[in-house]
Amino acid sequence: LFTNIMLKKALSEDCIFLEVGSSDGLEMSNAIGFTKGRIDGYLIEPSVENLEISKEKIKKQADKYNVEINYFNKVVSSSNADIDYYFSPDNANLSGIHVIPNGAKKRQIRSTTIEDFIADNNIPLDKHLVVKMDVEGAEVEILKSSIDLFSQVPNVSILLEVHQSLYKGDEMKEVLDNLFSIGFQTSMVESAWVKSPDMFVDSDYKPQV
Repeated sequence: LFTNIMLKKALSEDCIFLEVGSSDGLEMSNAIGFTKGRIDGYLIEPSVENLEISKEKIKKQADKYNVEINYFNKVVSSSNADIDYYFSPDNANLSGIHVIPNGAKKRQIRSTTIEDFIADNNIPLDKHLVVKMDVEGAEVEILKSSIDLFSQVPNVSILLEVHQSLYKGDEMKEVLDNLFSIGFQTSMVESAWVKSPDMFVDSDYKPQV
């Protein structure tokens, strides 16, 4: 669902697609196909290894539709600074600034916020902005630092993987409450591995559409 149904629903032709973190370039490649190349794509990936794999994966679709994708070897967080990043050679998709997989290699890499990245690259705010992120727990701080920016953009879609075991207290609830307060709505939710997690069943939680 994440790389196909959800992604296709989030995109629109001529949108700005900002992909934060990619171990294989699959979503950007699909995004090009879904929009038939009518997309302004920006891929930000802190691992040079993952970035090269992503470029190779995306190249075929980019060449087919004659579209140029912009690549950046950075990490996205809530600050502009040199920060620690942990790359896992055995599980590249689990690399991140918070999670430390077994055998991970610690690196220093330049971080940017979404707001500053958009300003630095002169990305227009009047176009549909689609943000996809898979950042192993850093989504809370990224979203929290982007609320003001998102409130200025008329049309924003966010597609993200959540990592609830890494959150502190109600910090994700607070972020979601802030997003809902400026007009965001939930479109789709997919639960990985199990249809409904035990903690949801025990609390009698039901999906809301």
